[in-house]
Amino acid sequence: MSKNNRLINSMKRMAEKNRQENIAKASSEMIPQIYAAIAIALHRTYGFGYKRINDVFYESQRIWENLPGTAGEMIALCEKETGIAIRGNEDNLKEVVK
Repeated sequence: MSKNNRLINSMKRMAEKNRQENIAKASSEMIPQIYAAIAIALHRTYGFGYKRINDVFYESQRIWENLPGTAGEMIALCEKETGIAIRGNEDNLKEVVK
């Protein structure tokens, strides 16, 4: 029985390591896509060029680095300051689209 427990624990550790690696990989792929989509939207919607978009990105990085707390707190701050409620599924995101 002891061998089975060690095997199970070993498999759990491997699964957790793989999960963390997958999250890191997904983040490193998704964040640039998100920034790219925002840059295109700012350009198409408001005619922003390189400097204004870069200024927005710089400010977003400053906010990100200076906000202690969780993603939930960042989302709550966004809603408080802008009135935009960020949700995790497409049905709710449609609410903020004009």
